[in-house]
Amino acid sequence: MSKQLSYILLCANSNHFLTRTTRKQLKNNGFTLLNLQRPEQVLKRINYTTVDVCMIGLTEGTEWADVTSRIRAQHARLPIIHISDKKRIEDLATSVNSGADDFLSAPFTPAEIVLRIQRIVKRVSEREIAEEVIRFGEYSFYPRRSVLVGSQGKINLTYFEHRVLEKLVENRNCAVSKRDIMERVGRSVSANSLGVYIHRLRRYFAKTDINIETVPGLGYKLTVKAG
Repeated sequence: MSKQLSYILLCANSNHFLTRTTRKQLKNNGFTLLNLQRPEQVLKRINYTTVDVCMIGLTEGTEWADVTSRIRAQHARLPIIHISDKKRIEDLATSVNSGADDFLSAPFTPAEIVLRIQRIVKRVSEREIAEEVIRFGEYSFYPRRSVLVGSQGKINLTYFEHRVLEKLVENRNCAVSKRDIMERVGRSVSANSLGVYIHRLRRYFAKTDINIETVPGLGYKLTVKAG
């Protein structure tokens, strides 16, 4: 019997849409729910937590559409579904313009919510298979999607993590200077900030055949343990 795949579903402003039955069906289909209700919580958490799909409840005003736009700017291909308890053409327009991949309006059943989420996850997975992939050790890195896949599952990398890892992987088993890495990031990044991103990447590779070494006086080196 094949092992069921597991996914992290970030539910933002969605508590009133998620009935007990819906939560149970999502969990039975391999989804772990991360519930957040405030915009600042979502924007902070999504940059250091691996998320496979994001469901955002649209309410009156533009607050959550703005949150969607900010998430999309940082995570270009993260699947985002908008859910609304009202069927209004302006909500659909807002959803599309803010960068959501799908829009679900009332009335809907728990089964339909689960089906929509499964469908969008499947679509993304199929895209990944067709895309360029860089393999090192037990990991596969999809640069176009900023996705890292290994024995511990799938990790959606932030912009900064992506750019740092990309530079290290391109030069694996060779030392790379801090200056060269920071130039690859292409934004104003201090040496201290770079150290934070390196620490995050090391956590992803903990207890695997991948190691990011500090090269004193120079920078860092990504190595793949033989064997």
